[in-house]
Amino acid sequence: MPSRRFDDRQENDIGCLYRAGRSEGQIARLFGTSPTTVRAALRRVNVATRSQQQAVRLNAYALNREAFKEPLTPIAEYWSGFLMADGRVTDNATIVLRLQQRDRGHIEKFRSFLGSEAPIYFEAATKSVGITVCSREMTDDLAKLGIVPRKLLVSRACDPLADSPHFWRGMFDGDGHIVWSTIQLFGGMPLLEQWLRFAPKFGQQPTVARNR
Repeated sequence: MPSRRFDDRQENDIGCLYRAGRSEGQIARLFGTSPTTVRAALRRVNVATRSQQQAVRLNAYALNREAFKEPLTPIAEYWSGFLMADGRVTDNATIVLRLQQRDRGHIEKFRSFLGSEAPIYFEAATKSVGITVCSREMTDDLAKLGIVPRKLLVSRACDPLADSPHFWRGMFDGDGHIVWSTIQLFGGMPLLEQWLRFAPKFGQQPTVARNR
């Protein structure tokens, strides 16, 4: 068996790229390794490899690569907020949205928004469902909105988006909670500071508490 060449984050990225339609050879070139090593990484993250027929069908899936092109529609602002809260963008132009199995309907709505026929996959280890798409144009557009790789502590929405109620609705659907009549939103400080400036426009007076 080929020796391990990647850390956990890299192996997860390999799985995301493969689910998004990249071939083992394409992924190997991106990471400077061999298809055999990529295949071993896929086994470790429990991603089943495709037959040639499945690969041809996957590469034919439609995708609206302008879904996050500015000016944004209200629904695009909503999904920008949801991705900011619960999605993930990788350095290799992959967009991942993974939710609990009971939220499969929301994954289906996101897929519909993207104009995509990409398969929704089930991950037994985490009992979650997800969708992965790959588009450099789309991840570049998301970066302009503030949605970038490893965004947790540095995320900050672009100025027009930070004034959108649709964006904040997406954020709360992804990372918001109601506890004893108190609305809670979780995120990095730059993003929460934007919420502090936005909320009073709708009669809210929020406070920020740091988690230890």
